[in-house]
Amino acid sequence: MKYKLMKTAAGMILGLMILIGGTHREAFGQRVENAPTIEGVWRNQVTVRDCQSSTVLATFSGLLTYHQGGTISETTATFFRSPGYGIWNRTRGRNYTGKFTFFTFNPDGTPSGSQKVNQNIVISLDGNSLTDTATAEIYDTGGNLLITVCASANATRFE
Repeated sequence: MKYKLMKTAAGMILGLMILIGGTHREAFGQRVENAPTIEGVWRNQVTVRDCQSSTVLATFSGLLTYHQGGTISETTATFFRSPGYGIWNRTRGRNYTGKFTFFTFNPDGTPSGSQKVNQNIVISLDGNSLTDTATAEIYDTGGNLLITVCASANATRFE
């Protein structure tokens, strides 16, 4: 009887520990609440490359704001485009995905199309920098995909 009671108590304690601890853990035992968050303003340096040859096509600076609740505001130090808006999601621990879109313009101000950027983001252990690998789909004004380019970025948290 005593053994059965101890076994039941141990099972209940183990179940409670899993319930409490399991809701706060992710893969490989990393605690979500201790992982740095993406929320905030980030200053980044972007390098755009041809996806096949890795030839550098452009480099520029930008600002990204990852808002609480999962939205993104974005702008860069380049001409002929609108600010970007999109969404982000935490996938695990310090890993995130994001996607945003913006409109592009010809030098005379007429619309030339749009771009959609798909990001894979990893935040540093201290939460003050991140790396981002992305693809950018470039569309004409009719919504036809013209080309996809690859990009990488390094960013620091703006404080």
